[in-house]
Amino acid sequence: MSAEDLGTRELGQVRSQRLDELLTTLRLLHNPSSNSKVGVPALDRLLANHTTRFDPTNLSAIPAPPIIEITSPGSKSGKTEFLYWIIANLVLESGAQDPLNQATESAKDDSNEQQDHAKDTTTTDPEASREDDTDLQTTQQAQHPNTHIPAPSKETSHSAPTAIALLSSTPISLPRLSQTLLHHILSESPNLPLSTAQQIIHAHLQHIHIFYPSTISSLIATVSSLPTYFLSPSNPSFCKRVGGIFISTPSTYFWDDKAASTPPTSASKFPALAS
Repeated sequence: MSAEDLGTRELGQVRSQRLDELLTTLRLLHNPSSNSKVGVPALDRLLANHTTRFDPTNLSAIPAPPIIEITSPGSKSGKTEFLYWIIANLVLESGAQDPLNQATESAKDDSNEQQDHAKDTTTTDPEASREDDTDLQTTQQAQHPNTHIPAPSKETSHSAPTAIALLSSTPISLPRLSQTLLHHILSESPNLPLSTAQQIIHAHLQHIHIFYPSTISSLIATVSSLPTYFLSPSNPSFCKRVGGIFISTPSTYFWDDKAASTPPTSASKFPALAS
């Protein structure tokens, strides 16, 4: 086989792919169920039964993410509260299963800084270095006798950081959403100080991105622009995966679009007939 034929054959095996498609393929390959967990057992079972399994041998057929529609016979039935609960569960799953992780991480950083400083000031004598390290550890234990930095659990260490896109035609109640986040955090760590819990809530709220499209066309345009929006390096959620795209009160867009596309009736031509 000539070099030209070999190059032609190898070039034919090259497949171009966008970065977001590559990341999606890798995520589905290593964690096929990562896109099908909302933290509600009934919904998880429903998604497991109706989600197409990913075939790693067929990279051109990546299954589309499932779509869930939550409806009720009447208003004021708890749909919005349930939506807030799912969002809180998803956005907190990446590290708030144990909210003390953030506090322990800061303790680790302080400890590492102290150890680095000790290494810089020690002599080249190995015996003296060991003595300094022993003195440093003894001093740290004396200053913080009850400090214990647990290792992250397997579930927490393998959970992917999550961001949320929330689109709504009506104002979102941030106080109520914050209360839902607080309930989740204190349920996991009842002894957590309120000030620490509020700091965790503030940090996670930055990864709940809320949009207010006014028409169905702007809704479609917003959803279409989400990949570019989340892949932008300037986005604070750039390093997080999108755990879900939620559309609150989508029927509003449907009826507004239907009213705008409906041809005028005789009543609109003759206002007296409408009275």
